[in-house]
Amino acid sequence: MYTDLWMPTNEWRLCHSILAIFHPDDVGRILNERYKIGVRTGQHCAVNYFNEVNGHSGSPGNVRASFYVYNTVEEVDKTLNAISDISKLLV
Repeated sequence: MYTDLWMPTNEWRLCHSILAIFHPDDVGRILNERYKIGVRTGQHCAVNYFNEVNGHSGSPGNVRASFYVYNTVEEVDKTLNAISDISKLLV
């Protein structure tokens, strides 16, 4: 399974690798219900990409958090801390 998070430290790469063993919908639901963070889950119109990367059809996709200029540093920190918490919770 493709497990890459575009962060500069190995800590976040490990966190993402741990989350990759769980279904994206489950991680998205926890982010939404527990932390009130909205993310998109699934294949994001990239079915062929996810199937190729995972070597089979039927890949569940991933979890995508999108940040832009209107997001605050606090919102980004909240999201990263929530991902870290979830990785510890689910392991």
